[in-house]
Amino acid sequence: MWRLYIWCLAIGVAGVAAKMSQETIRVLHQLYNSTGGATWDYTSLEQCLVELELLSYRGIPWDFTKDANGDYLAEPCSSQKEKHFIGLNCTEESVLNKIRVPCLGWSGKIPLELQALTNLTYLDLSRNRLNGTIPGKELQTLTQLQLLNLGQNQLTGTIPEFSNMTQLRQLGLYQNQLT
Repeated sequence: MWRLYIWCLAIGVAGVAAKMSQETIRVLHQLYNSTGGATWDYTSLEQCLVELELLSYRGIPWDFTKDANGDYLAEPCSSQKEKHFIGLNCTEESVLNKIRVPCLGWSGKIPLELQALTNLTYLDLSRNRLNGTIPGKELQTLTQLQLLNLGQNQLTGTIPEFSNMTQLRQLGLYQNQLT
């Protein structure tokens, strides 16, 4: 009897999918708000992802609906493509490791909230309308980055030091006004 109970419990636990932390979803929500999320051009992003052959990043518009307890209902890294947030990629444990949102229509400054996403390996904010300087100090926390693409924006100022980013293999800063 006990063996059956333990076996059933083990199967139940193994069948539970990992969920992204509420803290990470909160950071994504801050990113959404600080970059004009209500005006994002999801159609343009979808076309851009197809053009760049980034089909695994296709998904649904970001949704930050909360339940009565204030917890986010959506799972940004859902294994179901019809529920997965567009432009994101995650590990099997639902750890956000890639953001690729070229052509989305992000405007304003590079969001400082990105510094909290320390597991990122890819950050592609190219082909948007980002302006101001590159927040080098804040981006230094992203030590796992292998790809950082900020090309085709309206960034100004000097190129910051990226010495803490020892994993960085691709850096795209083209078509900006950097010195």
